[in-house]
Amino acid sequence: TIKYSGHTITGVSAEGEDFTVTLNSGSSINVHGTGAAKYNTYIGADLTSFTNDLAGRPSITLNGESSIVVSNSGLNSFATALFGIKADNVGDEKYAPDIVLNGGSTVLLNAYGAANKAIGIYSEGVKTDVTLSGGSAVHVTGYGVGSGGKYTGIYVAEESATSDGVGTITLNGGSQSSVYLSGAEYARANGITSYGKNGYAANVVLNNSLVKVETVNGDSGTYNGIYVYGAHASVTLNGESNVEVDVEGATYAAGIATYRGNNTVTLNGASEVGVSGDDVGELVGIRMKDGDNTVVMNGSSQLGVHAGAAKEVLGMRLTGDNNAVTLNGSAVVDVDGHAGYAAGILSSGDYASIAMNGNSRLVVGASGNVDHAKGIRINGYGSSVTLNDDASVAVTSYDSDSRLGGIVLNNNENMAVTLNDRASVATSGYGNIAGIYARDVDNSSITLNGQSSVNAGYGIGIGIQLHESDYNIVTVAAGASVYGGTGIKARGRFNILDIAGTVTGTNTLAIDMRNGSNGTLILNSATINGGIRGGGTGTDHLVLQGAGQFDGTVRDFGDLTVNASGIWNLTNTITVSHDVNINSGTLAINGTLYADTIYVNSGGTLGGNSVLYADLEVLDGGTLAPGNSPGTTNVIGNVNFASGSTFAVQIEGTAADLLNATGDVIITPGTIIQPTFGAGADGFVGAIVTAGGVVTGTFTPGSGASVDYSAPGVVK
Repeated sequence: TIKYSGHTITGVSAEGEDFTVTLNSGSSINVHGTGAAKYNTYIGADLTSFTNDLAGRPSITLNGESSIVVSNSGLNSFATALFGIKADNVGDEKYAPDIVLNGGSTVLLNAYGAANKAIGIYSEGVKTDVTLSGGSAVHVTGYGVGSGGKYTGIYVAEESATSDGVGTITLNGGSQSSVYLSGAEYARANGITSYGKNGYAANVVLNNSLVKVETVNGDSGTYNGIYVYGAHASVTLNGESNVEVDVEGATYAAGIATYRGNNTVTLNGASEVGVSGDDVGELVGIRMKDGDNTVVMNGSSQLGVHAGAAKEVLGMRLTGDNNAVTLNGSAVVDVDGHAGYAAGILSSGDYASIAMNGNSRLVVGASGNVDHAKGIRINGYGSSVTLNDDASVAVTSYDSDSRLGGIVLNNNENMAVTLNDRASVATSGYGNIAGIYARDVDNSSITLNGQSSVNAGYGIGIGIQLHESDYNIVTVAAGASVYGGTGIKARGRFNILDIAGTVTGTNTLAIDMRNGSNGTLILNSATINGGIRGGGTGTDHLVLQGAGQFDGTVRDFGDLTVNASGIWNLTNTITVSHDVNINSGTLAINGTLYADTIYVNSGGTLGGNSVLYADLEVLDGGTLAPGNSPGTTNVIGNVNFASGSTFAVQIEGTAADLLNATGDVIITPGTIIQPTFGAGADGFVGAIVTAGGVVTGTFTPGSGASVDYSAPGVVK
């Protein structure tokens, strides 16, 4: 049937209820317009449904190698429209005709010259089901299409008011929906469009199938592989399904884009979403707006975004609140190219949750030069990033002006980054580099557990950086590690760094808390390679727990507290502006310490071969044990032994521990001297205390000790 009505030319036209249109193997419908006709609409098959009974809805089926071909040439009007199959309804809540393509059947649109609209399959109504199977295809091509125009392989406008009433666009077994444009300006093109007229959009399922959008010689325009405008819809890629978008000169292009929230995108098996382009404004693999969205990548699925030149290149972009992204198995997000800004995952709403599990990987800028490169960036309140198992984030750029961040937290509160098991974050290249970077972030946490690691390389790279951020907690558990030119840099107020693992700074400092205040650094049997520096305001606290050795310098802390369970050996220069409190375990200073006063409290011990620029108070239950075996503790100041304190002296042959003070030594009655005698110590007589001032009081001798106070300022 050829229907001509006004400016509409149709190959087959049918309307009503419970009718079928079937094209069997080898049959075809061809509609072609030539000349300079304007304002015409060309339709291969036009179906209109009158029914609100699902069982009685119309249908169109293409079998075998049947085809519908619609084309035009020489047209020069933005009002011209082309449809391969147009399935509509009359009235509200009428069921859309069922559309099925089987066994290599084809719907083909060829637009030559300007066209306002070209859609391979269009379906509107309730339960908009479109199914392609067995290598069937929908192709929309446009050559010299000029300015404007909308081009879509499959477009469904779902009218259902409930999520269980929506239809599904399904591509099975090698089927495909594609759009190819040449010379388009300001065009909009989608491989598949799912539009929810009443808020609920149709679902999209690809099973070993392809959706492709390609443009050449373009100028501006927006392009999507799969575009969903509506809520509560799902897009699922199974098997070896692919969504491919390749554009030139576009304003914006995305592999999958959803709007209005509550949508889900799932990539399973070996499915892939690939977006590439040159001279593009924004390239994004998956873009989801308006919140409550979910992205899940399973198996060996891949999301790749690659730009020859672009302003922004993004693996995923999520806006709105309560979005969730999960990468499982060996899923990969790969973002690369020459761009002003690149990110693997960019989340802008509150309460976002990003999790990477298994061997999943996120890679940014492996071979391109990027001005700003971020692996994962979260901006919202209460948002979190968690890496488990062997998951990894790697960011690279060799642009000397680049700013790199493996995981970035920006300008909010109550955010969290957690690395577990063997998870890793690595950044490398030139410019300003940080493995994990928090800017203007408060009341948040960064936690490394298991054997997880953060590596920002050498040079100016910073493993973990807090910038203008307050009341945060950074935890590096035993077995975890942080590596960089500076291991950890914390600038802010009331931040806590709790370190039990390894922190390495290949430059001067492993831990830098300058330009901050009221911070606390806890070293719990930690391994620190490089110096440690506080904020310099006299309000930062250094706490030693467990046991360990530190060979670097310590400076600009307000105080030092030792709550050790074993021996902490400090071998370099330690500077605190106020006091040192030794509450438990042993602090062995085998270097130089500057402080106001050192308090050895009950349960604590001070030892080592040291020079202490401080007054020393050994309180009830505290112990002073000079040297190591044996050795000298030099105090540039006064020493006071309180009643109940202990002076432990080790004697080996002709050598003994020595307390050497430049000021007075006050020995309160009840202070115990406890000698330990080694080989050849019998009959030893020698100084164990020397004072530049006076020695006042006497020790209570321990077992085997005989003490001589006859010489001024000397105890033997």
